[in-house]
Amino acid sequence: MAPDPRERLVASGSFRVDRNRALDKLMRFQLPEARMYPLPWVQAAVAGGALGIRIVPQPAGLEFSFDGRPWTVAELNDPYRHLFDEDPDGTKTRNRELAIGLLTALRIPPDHITATFVDDGAQYVLHVSDISNEHIEPSGTLDPKAPLMSLFVAVKTSFAKEREFLERYARHCPIPITIARARLEAASDACGALSARFDHNGISGAMHLPEWAPPHSRLSLVTHGVIVAEETVKLSGLQVEGWVRNDGFRKTLSQMGVVKDAFYLQAMGALTQYSQHMLKEAAARAWQKATACGQVLADEGMRLCWMPWETANLSERLGSFMAPGTRGRSVEAAVLREQSVLVSALRQAALHRRADIVADRSPDGLHDVLADAPLLFDALGRPLSLRPLLAQARWLGHVPTVDSRLAEATGPLTAAWVVREVDRQFLEGFFPERVQGLRAKDAAADPAARPVLDDPSLLVKRPFMSGPVSGEVGLSISPHPRTSRLRWIGQTGPMGAIVWDLRGLRMEATLHHPGLTAVPREAAPTPEALAALGAVMSEAPALYQLLAREYAPDEDTPRMAAVREHLMDFMRLTFDAQNLDTPAVPWLARMPLMLDKAGRRVSLEELRGRSASGQRTPVRASIHPERLNPLVSGYPDHMAMLFGACPQVEVLGRPPSPSAQAAAAVRLPRTSRVEPKPAQDAPARPAVGLPKTARVEPKGEAPGDLVQDPSEDLRAWLAELKRAGSCQIPEATLGALRLVNSGRGRFLQYRPDSTWALDAAHALAAPLAALAPGHATAYLVSLAHTGLNRALSGVTDAQDALFIEALARLALEKDGA
Repeated sequence: MAPDPRERLVASGSFRVDRNRALDKLMRFQLPEARMYPLPWVQAAVAGGALGIRIVPQPAGLEFSFDGRPWTVAELNDPYRHLFDEDPDGTKTRNRELAIGLLTALRIPPDHITATFVDDGAQYVLHVSDISNEHIEPSGTLDPKAPLMSLFVAVKTSFAKEREFLERYARHCPIPITIARARLEAASDACGALSARFDHNGISGAMHLPEWAPPHSRLSLVTHGVIVAEETVKLSGLQVEGWVRNDGFRKTLSQMGVVKDAFYLQAMGALTQYSQHMLKEAAARAWQKATACGQVLADEGMRLCWMPWETANLSERLGSFMAPGTRGRSVEAAVLREQSVLVSALRQAALHRRADIVADRSPDGLHDVLADAPLLFDALGRPLSLRPLLAQARWLGHVPTVDSRLAEATGPLTAAWVVREVDRQFLEGFFPERVQGLRAKDAAADPAARPVLDDPSLLVKRPFMSGPVSGEVGLSISPHPRTSRLRWIGQTGPMGAIVWDLRGLRMEATLHHPGLTAVPREAAPTPEALAALGAVMSEAPALYQLLAREYAPDEDTPRMAAVREHLMDFMRLTFDAQNLDTPAVPWLARMPLMLDKAGRRVSLEELRGRSASGQRTPVRASIHPERLNPLVSGYPDHMAMLFGACPQVEVLGRPPSPSAQAAAAVRLPRTSRVEPKPAQDAPARPAVGLPKTARVEPKGEAPGDLVQDPSEDLRAWLAELKRAGSCQIPEATLGALRLVNSGRGRFLQYRPDSTWALDAAHALAAPLAALAPGHATAYLVSLAHTGLNRALSGVTDAQDALFIEALARLALEKDGA
């Protein structure tokens, strides 16, 4: 910046700082206690690379000696000047800490202080008597057995305070400290139900769970082996107790604080990372013991071992007095105590991250871990997480609780068991003003209006919640052909069930979205439907991983065939053919689902290993034993779909035909073929693809030919109408139309195998006998559209009228008019 021409220099000069006064200020306003002078010398020894420290109290004073990089005469010629020098890279730390220790020791005051050191093969002694009087002189003969550096404080005392400060603040020193021939005991890091040590990128430390979860973490900050600050912080994972060491910490002027700079933030980042790791480990350990703990808590005498630090109320004391108690059950009591510590810490984390869990999103994904952790027990004593309670509270309006473990389930409701009052306090903290005792009217309410799956034939199911969407998703023991079945609940209640193509997965789901006003259509889903479908697909990895726990590779039963079918569906969705892997779900690649040529179960991981060694593995075309192949109705060609274009794997043979084709040949009621005669002056029209009819043979005669399934023509007509924009029925529904001949129930009904069945023996089908084949097909199309309209409730009267008009035109066109 150029000087202002109006300004002129009057005079210049310099000023000096009174050294003695500055040192006196530093001496009086640094460490809070004069007897803490050994602490900066510990830091000086560690910064100088010492391998050990030896402290010897003597009648005449205290000797403090160590090895490492020795001082030089130039460094100690003015030992205090280093306090005023800039030190951006920390190379002067040992000299600064020596000076701080000297100033602190002078506050005692001692008779004198000496610092003995070796420089260039000669031994020297620094003599200090006060802040204004220090000098260096040679010490005479060099003793080869003497330590490289030694400090002596000439003061007559017991040195009990010095020892106390060393034990308190230097317990995390990385090098051994010996006081009067006794080793200073280092702090124990492996304590509590869960602990962790870490050492990465110059940051080390240890943390553990306290016996009960505090709302904040209590941490000691260590630099060069000495605790220089105690911090209370809120970590994003579990709240812990422990310490962290970073030799880059810069101390405040008081020497008992840390500057909040990049080194501090680096240490906090490491603590955050490892507290998150501990949260995940705590959730995993809690699941390992959750079921056993629920069974132990059935004994009322053991319930005081749950959260044992909580004060027992009168009812609990009376209950434990009347019950058998914990005598002889020390193992169970110890397990309950450990589980209590884990669950208490996880609950505190869940309360801290409540907003993330409710919104079902967080940058680190820990909301999912906490939502699925076993923080409670249900009415039957089974582990219970927050996720089903959140999903249920969205439509029920509250969280039901029971004060005693029940012998029977509470119907479709999920109720939380309040083992002790602390459980209710946690629920009220997470669900404020929404915790109520279980009410009979809630348990007896219509289950069809609830987003739960009541089908008893499900292999697994999971509740879920994502934004405004809640519900349950499961996998059936009898997989549907190639679609998922979704039951929708909206503003006005249940809206019916439809089949939907979810990228080949065959799931059952109940979906509740408060914004839904009509059943969604696959051809044009609404934003609410897309949100619900996104929630279902997001839950799929966890659902299939839950199913994988049921899988027993060596067990060839119908149930295990269904499990294998579902897992292969998910593999097909996540498969990377080039690398023979499922990178998005690594656990799936380790599942032995396929059969090799010898009939042994193999996994993708094994196939990948064989490929890496140059082998091409032959595998069977079916994943099931031959006797179970008739049960396969959806994807008998799983292997061909996965490995058809994969050079590392050879698929042997052809997949078995799906058993669903057995229903393609159906006996229809006898019909008369009434063919209109062509006009004399017009050539005969070419045959139109009409449905064949069956002849009803007299009893005892050989049966006649079975007809082809007319539903093929039915689907073709409906597809043509859909292409013309006149049919609003979803394509997946049209592809699931089948014809049966039962004569029972409704004309059109949804079957467990995800197909829509038209009953050819129903009274509505009687006119088919008097119609020409072309007219019969049109009649079937009209009946099917009307039935589907009623079942799906997604077609308006105007759309129905448009369809009938288009159908009439199509029938006339097919008839050649």
